[in-house]
Amino acid sequence: MPETTRVVPPARSGSHEDLLGEAFGNYVPTVLGRRYDALVWLRSTTALVPLHHEPPPVEPEYETAPSGY
Repeated sequence: MPETTRVVPPARSGSHEDLLGEAFGNYVPTVLGRRYDALVWLRSTTALVPLHHEPPPVEPEYETAPSGY
């Protein structure tokens, strides 16, 4: 499939997209090779299959700090 260029309309005033664009300024023209280390494209995927079922632990599992939030 050949590369294409699409025109993105501006965000509607007061929308989430407009507010995010003003706050973070991430809506910029991008050259993928300069912005990302890798781009992965998979033609198809399948769900993962669990390796095995684990029984409940014999001893209680202690919480790690910090907890209670």
